[in-house]
Amino acid sequence: MKFSVHLTVAIIIPLMLMQTSRTFAMELDNIAILPFEGFQGANSKHYEEVLTEKLIIKITQSHRFNVISRKELQELLHEQKLQLSGLFDESTVIKVGHLAGVDFLVVGNFVGNQSKFYSTEYSKSGEKVRASFYHAKAEASIKLIDLTTGKYLTAVSVDGAGYGRSEEEAILNCIDNLSEVAFTAYESAFVIKCNILNVSDGMIILDQGETTGMEKGMGFLL
Repeated sequence: MKFSVHLTVAIIIPLMLMQTSRTFAMELDNIAILPFEGFQGANSKHYEEVLTEKLIIKITQSHRFNVISRKELQELLHEQKLQLSGLFDESTVIKVGHLAGVDFLVVGNFVGNQSKFYSTEYSKSGEKVRASFYHAKAEASIKLIDLTTGKYLTAVSVDGAGYGRSEEEAILNCIDNLSEVAFTAYESAFVIKCNILNVSDGMIILDQGETTGMEKGMGFLL
């Protein structure tokens, strides 16, 4: 049976949690996002880091996980004499995740990217009809690993595109679009678990609210 939770609930929940937060506090799972690789062309490391950081920010803002920082991973890997890049061997990835106390790992890489320049266009009378611009496209493969089982929960291939006056601007806009598409593709895997505190006058009161990622219009399956 599916219930639609309205804005009224989102307002009431935090007020109730002021008295019940210790009893009903939800323990968030730990998640880590390994650095992306595979971007082709100049400044590849920079663009790989940009996509990695954008996904870290989006997952952090969802309030559904404790995100393990890259610094924490770097320190752990240094202790274990491992490298943060090139960790796409499944057994090594799982080992690193367990050492870091991570429940879920996001592993991804670029599988293709390109940018193209379009010159200024003029009409037959010499009037400018379109300014010059760059168009960038990129594709990435992203997997979500459940470290309790060692299995992939979700694996998707996502595309992004962007425009800009410079090639860098176009690529950055492309990566921004790519991160939006990637997060949307994985959002269904980021389940919010909660308890029903009360049902009254057609309104369902839950023990979680906006701080755990709930938003107006969400549906919940019981």
